[in-house]
Amino acid sequence: LVAGIDYLHSIGKDISSDELERMVNEESTRIETLNISSSKPFPMVRELLDEISSKGYKIGLLSRGHRGYVLKTMDRFDLTGYFDAIEAYDDHPVGEQKPNPVAMEYLAKGLGVRTDEMIYVGDAVTDYLCARDSGAAFIGLAQNEHSRTMWESYDHRPEILNNISELIGRF
Repeated sequence: LVAGIDYLHSIGKDISSDELERMVNEESTRIETLNISSSKPFPMVRELLDEISSKGYKIGLLSRGHRGYVLKTMDRFDLTGYFDAIEAYDDHPVGEQKPNPVAMEYLAKGLGVRTDEMIYVGDAVTDYLCARDSGAAFIGLAQNEHSRTMWESYDHRPEILNNISELIGRF
């Protein structure tokens, strides 16, 4: 954001950081929302959510997506009822999103648990860093060749599974 403001000022545009952040958030939400119709849930996600919720565990969602996009996507796939807490990109000030561990702390607070009582399942290094730095356990997903290559290039690789179906029966 700072680099963007510096650039805009250098070309004669007078804009505040709050205004730029508002504009970026609006555009991000617009772009994300345009793509809802082409989005797909991970295979077996409903089965995993059914299993976890049937055992009485709380379920949270921590997303770098904007809340409007997250809620519309969850509604599209009828997943809303599974989550006890949701933290989205625009719920907190810029800089407090994952990989910042404070994002996981917000989610833990929403769930009424400590971060060290959580298991975070994610498909990106930012997910892992957020979990690790907050004290939460982490399981990574490599659902395709791109994500497998990403995990293999990462020096401090956590446990990585090929897909969500490998989580079924582990809780």
